[in-house]
Amino acid sequence: MITHGSEGDAGVHHPPPPLSGGGAGLAFTRTSVGYVHAIAHNLGAFYRTPHGLANAIALPHVLEFSEEAATRQLSELAVLIGLPEGTNSERASAFIASVRELIGLLERMKKEC
Repeated sequence: MITHGSEGDAGVHHPPPPLSGGGAGLAFTRTSVGYVHAIAHNLGAFYRTPHGLANAIALPHVLEFSEEAATRQLSELAVLIGLPEGTNSERASAFIASVRELIGLLERMKKEC
């Protein structure tokens, strides 16, 4: 086992940084972001949509589709960004609404610049 870190970390295992896109692929798989990314690739292929924009377009739809299965996680994200208190379901919905609002704001800013 390889350990990384300072001498103060003696005996504590720190995994090495992920190599290449393997770490990103693992993260995508474990968080269901892979669905957003897969849809974004198709939007780019069929409509020549820039990859970042395609991800932004797909994200709220995938969040809504996954809301029932991911209510707790979405609720936790809502708390992290300071959304109002409520039930897990209310906070999950509020988080998705805030993602939609942010994407809309970015689109308006793009049009004005």
